[in-house]
Amino acid sequence: VSRTAAVDPRTPPALPAGTTIEGPQQRLVLGADAPPTRSPQYGFAAGPFRIYPSADFALAFDDNVFATTTGRRSDLLGVLALAVVAESAGPSHAAVIQAHVDISRYRTYSSENAVDFWLSGEGSYNFSAATRVFGGALIKRDHEERDSPDAAFGFEPTKYWERRAYGGISHQAGPWLFRAGTTFHHYEFLDVGSATGTINNGDRSRAHIENGARVAYDLTPQWQVYVQGTHDLRRYDITVDDNGFRRNSNGFRVGLGTHFHMGAELEGDFFAGYMFQDYADTRF
Repeated sequence: VSRTAAVDPRTPPALPAGTTIEGPQQRLVLGADAPPTRSPQYGFAAGPFRIYPSADFALAFDDNVFATTTGRRSDLLGVLALAVVAESAGPSHAAVIQAHVDISRYRTYSSENAVDFWLSGEGSYNFSAATRVFGGALIKRDHEERDSPDAAFGFEPTKYWERRAYGGISHQAGPWLFRAGTTFHHYEFLDVGSATGTINNGDRSRAHIENGARVAYDLTPQWQVYVQGTHDLRRYDITVDDNGFRRNSNGFRVGLGTHFHMGAELEGDFFAGYMFQDYADTRF
């Protein structure tokens, strides 16, 4: 049982859409331009915003702190999650600003303690009933769980910075819907000490940029067909990693699908496509 799987106050009640790793590609598929909003009966007003503070605490028993196959170590874990969410919504706009701090403490294995935090903002604006622009940004300092396949086994969990930004536009013309967007996503992994010396995580730091567009057509109020494509660009801060690989790449994804919804209880997608990624290193 990891702290994320067992406790999840570390996961906010409603993640801002800009924090999904898919960014605008996910929005292109789901068609959600506006950030989520909460019930106005909670929180309190502050100018044009409504503020929703929250505090959650949970205890869990972690039966495999270091995620090892042998020599397991167990411990009691406490997680305190503090958050403030500010929302503003009007006839032509919507905005959400969030700040979160997650404090994890083990009773015995203090090397696994962590303080993670993130700040995000996103919004949308309607130029008209048919045209909307949307965008957002996030900065986050987090750590890798011990069960992550990418985590190097250092004296403490690997910490990293995550920075994201996205923007896009959508336009409705009768039964036609046109949507385009871009996402910038950067990871910066910090070095960590180990029994064999300092583990260099700098060669894992990278930027990931996606540009996408989608054209959809409403066959009926319940059924929509669409075609979409995205360009995928990945650039590592260090061109050649510690193992001699060049991981930079370019690629694209194209697809054709249909989206349906049957009332408030059932909706889904059928989708087929093609993806291609060209790596700088021919060994991939």
